[in-house]
Amino acid sequence: MELRLEDHSRLHGLLDSLEKEDDSVNFMAPVPWKEWGLNDYPWLIKRPMDLSTVWENLKNGYFKTIEA
Repeated sequence: MELRLEDHSRLHGLLDSLEKEDDSVNFMAPVPWKEWGLNDYPWLIKRPMDLSTVWENLKNGYFKTIEA
């Protein structure tokens, strides 16, 4: 099942709005945990998510429903 066009548009608008928020700067890209020496990060954070990853998932059809 594909994400409905109207839902795709809603998600696109939501992501655009989130990126315009001042606080979003900390969520724009994946955490560089190796570079920062956060060796337990993958153990603590099982499904890391950032806005660039959400955009990529939306573009690639990863989301099948708006709830996914």
